Amino acid sequence: MKVAALAAVWTALFTTSAAAYTLQVYNVGGTNVRLHWPAATLPVLMEINDQTGPQLPNVAAGSDPYGAVVRAVSRWQGISGFGFQQGSTSVTSAGQDGHNVITFVDTPDNRNAIEMAGDPLGLTLSFFVNGELIESDVIFNPTVLFSTTVDTDTELFEKGLQDIETVATHEFGHVVGLHHTGVESATMWPLASVLGRTLDADDVAGARALYPSAQPGGTISGTVTVAGQPAFGAQVVAVNAQGGIAASALTLPDGTYAVEALPADIYTVYAEPLDGPHASIPDGTGCVRVGNLAGAGIYSGQELTTNFPTTFSGGNDLPNTFPVASGSVVPVDFALPSGVTAVNPTLIGPATVDGGSISAQWFTSALGVAAGTEQWLIVGGPNFDQVGAAGITFSDAGIEVDSSSLHQLSGMCGGLQLPFIVFRATIAPTALAGGRSLFLRVGSALSALTGGVRVQAATPTCGGDCDGNRVVTVDELLTMVTRALGTATTEPCPAGDASGDGQITVDEILTAVGNALSSCP
Repeated sequence: MKVAALAAVWTALFTTSAAAYTLQVYNVGGTNVRLHWPAATLPVLMEINDQTGPQLPNVAAGSDPYGAVVRAVSRWQGISGFGFQQGSTSVTSAGQDGHNVITFVDTPDNRNAIEMAGDPLGLTLSFFVNGELIESDVIFNPTVLFSTTVDTDTELFEKGLQDIETVATHEFGHVVGLHHTGVESATMWPLASVLGRTLDADDVAGARALYPSAQPGGTISGTVTVAGQPAFGAQVVAVNAQGGIAASALTLPDGTYAVEALPADIYTVYAEPLDGPHASIPDGTGCVRVGNLAGAGIYSGQELTTNFPTTFSGGNDLPNTFPVASGSVVPVDFALPSGVTAVNPTLIGPATVDGGSISAQWFTSALGVAAGTEQWLIVGGPNFDQVGAAGITFSDAGIEVDSSSLHQLSGMCGGLQLPFIVFRATIAPTALAGGRSLFLRVGSALSALTGGVRVQAATPTCGGDCDGNRVVTVDELLTMVTRALGTATTEPCPAGDASGDGQITVDEILTAVGNALSSCP
């Protein structure tokens, strides 16, 4: 009789230096197997420890940890064939006991697991047999102060807090079976940001690859070789017709890859090395960001192939396009030369330019930008003094770089002297939500910051919402009526004038009434 081996794995989220979607793949009996929950166990029951509340010593005053965990669970519901159930338990410690526990409680077992994993913000400890999950526990670091009352990375950093919903959403991705991704805009990027409260396309594609939904997606698959040899751990990225990062995948030891669960669309595809900020091991400087593939699967502790330049299929000047239909499999192979690009973007953040004064900051994750706005950015990395304005582009043509705005400077970061560039970009009002890549080109050499920005779509205008609070009141309706009659003595209501012609019409009033009776779009 063959005895099944029981294995445990930890996957974690970090706040400082810690790689589609990346699936947790294990070699079982010579076969690469994707870690997953068997269909008979779905939906998976996750039990929140019954002490989870504002009284916990590692939860900031005024916070609602239970509510944040429930919201995080909901992010993964309904996007694939996977599902959660929610329950409660008095179990406080992680460990194989038949309970998929979510716990903030400081116990010796929890503290020991966190310390062994390198002191992350959160930790998922999973148990499986022959690639099939049988239990997953989520631990919040008992030595970290968590919060639900702060909404920006800047304020979290200044107050020494971490966001509960961000950590929970990420860790539940590990429960689903996802590893860390090399797409910075995704929830499964291994470094924490409030952007991770919601899923990006890469996260959704990963869940659907493991647990297909009723409508099958398409697949782009093939092989990556470097100097004729299979590339292990190369990242292949699919960019949709709108310039968004649809999904990515890492190559297996034989150089093969598959980017699955792609919506029907037309794609361009590029391969890039995990050479920083996407890499297989943490960086000790605290400056250059890297993804963390440690702790689980075939990539952990392995030497990955990174000695090749970022390259689009068909060439960087005029990439090939690939129509992908539901259920189709489109072959895309890369035969790449060896060699690396000297210019490598590693840092990104918001900047402020006021005359000759420039101030900036950066975080260990994607920069959130809003559709319909202008944004000054700072981007840095080795040899950035070689980057000219004409060499800065985004995967989305709707994000335009002002070539006249470029500033070149340098500064110290983590003990390293790094050159930086500061420039202004305009994001089109019609830009769709999701991750975008930033490309830097010097001569024919291209480098990418995959998912370096995450667009937040413009909020739809709500007819009649004069004060901008997304609720249309009776008083606001009366304001519109009096302005339509020409008897208004109150302030104008631009949100009531959808056409922008300076007049309030009957149709515009009826639209506002509809918004008052239901809700703003």
